[in-house]
Formats: sequence, structure tokens, C-alpha cells
Amino acid sequence: MASSRVLVALVLVTLASSALAHGPSGAPVRPSRQSQTLWLRDLGVTWTPAFPPSAEPGYDPGLDLGHALSKPAAQGGWVGRKAPSLIAVYDPGSEDHLKRLAELDGDSRFLAASRLFNTYKVDARTFPKPPPEVHLIVYDVQGARVGEVYGKQLRRAYDLMEVAYKRSKGKKLSKVWPAVYTQLGQLARCDYLLRRMEGRIVCTDCGRTRDDVIKLVASTKKERREAQDEVARLLAF
Repeated sequence: MASSRVLVALVLVTLASSALAHGPSGAPVRPSRQSQTLWLRDLGVTWTPAFPPSAEPGYDPGLDLGHALSKPAAQGGWVGRKAPSLIAVYDPGSEDHLKRLAELDGDSRFLAASRLFNTYKVDARTFPKPPPEVHLIVYDVQGARVGEVYGKQLRRAYDLMEVAYKRSKGKKLSKVWPAVYTQLGQLARCDYLLRRMEGRIVCTDCGRTRDDVIKLVASTKKERREAQDEVARLLAF
């Protein structure tokens, strides 16, 4: 009986995950940080720590970090894929700066759109004159600066990201990020289910292997691979 209840619970979780991943019209749900549950609460902007390239005569890394996007890695440039870039300049010791960046994780539009960009974060304390406010700088795929936003206005960086993406790929970002968000939710859902099923392959009551759970694991892994492939397709330039 206990093993049957486990299987029923897993099925219910699977059905619930489908409902959470999409709204009534089939569009991706846009949860706030407070309403994110289960697998969705772990999604966030994936920042890559980076350092300004070595200063050169007449070059202020605090003014033009785009220089790091064009320099070869051997010369201190940043490694990234072919894509527009989003750079966060912040002070890790500032609670306000950390709070502002964390708020972006709760914005599904920004979160999904950021996956279509190279996303770097730079410690403002590495600059000769550290900027007082956390800010985001947006560059197109060619390394041309599109603009920046500061402090409480960080979410407005999405508008600049729209410009950078359109300029870089010739498509509207608003037409792409919902599909990215859906697939990110699918990946997170699969990871959540796989973690839950790991300890249920062997029945705790009788010690036998649960073939039904093994099949569910296999199908979930297949779904995860498909979601990964779709994300890769969406991110390709």
C-alpha cells in the first residue's frame, strides 16, 4: 500500500508540474519570488564572475567594460559564446547591491531573457574609482554598448536587452524569452522529479526494485534531454 501511495504521489507531482509550467492560455507562468514553488524557486540569473582587463594607457575599465568582450582570453578578455552581453557591476559587500540583483531572479521575463545573453558580474571594488550604485550594462553581439541602468531601475535593463537582441539577431526578444522560460521550467521540473525518485527505485517495504519508477525515471530523463536540446536551439546564434 505504501509503495502504491508513492507512485500516486509521483504521478500527481508530474501532473501538477505541467499545470505550473504553463498558464491557462498555454503561456509561461510569470511567478514572483514569493509565489515560486518547488522547482521554479531555484531558477535564477546565471552570472559568471569576471575581472576588468588590465588597464592600458587612456583606458578606464570602469567606463568601458566592453573592452573585455573584444579582447582575446589570453590578454584578459572574457570567455563567452556568440551572443549579446549583460554586465552587472556591484559591490559584494553591499546588502543593497545584492538585494537589487536578487530581485532580478524573481522576474521571469528578465531571467529567461538573460539566458540569451552572456551574463557577467564584476566586483566594483576592482575599479580605480568604484561606482556608488549597482548597475547593469548591455552590449550587442559586436561588443557595442547599448546602454546602462542603475540602482532601483535594474529591471529596465530588459528594454536595452530588447534593443541589443534585435540588433544582434534580427529578432524580437519578446518573441523568444517565453519559450526559453518554458524550457527552463521543464528542466527544473525534471531535476526536481529525478531527485525525488532516486530513493524510490527500491521499495522500502519489500526491498524489490520498482519497475514502474524505473520507467518513470527513464521517461523523465528523456524529457530533460529534449528540453536541453530545445534550450540549445533557442540560444544558438
